[in-house]
Amino acid sequence: FGFVRHTFVSGLEIGRNLRQVLHQLYLERGLTQGDRLFEKWLDSSDFGGSTWMARALIQISEWFDSQRQSIQKLIL
Repeated sequence: FGFVRHTFVSGLEIGRNLRQVLHQLYLERGLTQGDRLFEKWLDSSDFGGSTWMARALIQISEWFDSQRQSIQKLIL
């Protein structure tokens, strides 16, 4: 269980960091262009075959962060 928890918490952190990059692009380039640049970056060779994982971690971190604190504790 320790390994699973560590992996989940690390994934949440990565998802949050990716969301932060996207947010920064929105601030610098606007919503449309920021979104386009982010998608282009996710589809680049920087991610290779792990693009799906980056997108999943973004979605999981959004979902987790939207939960009440008590629910987050239960999940962890």
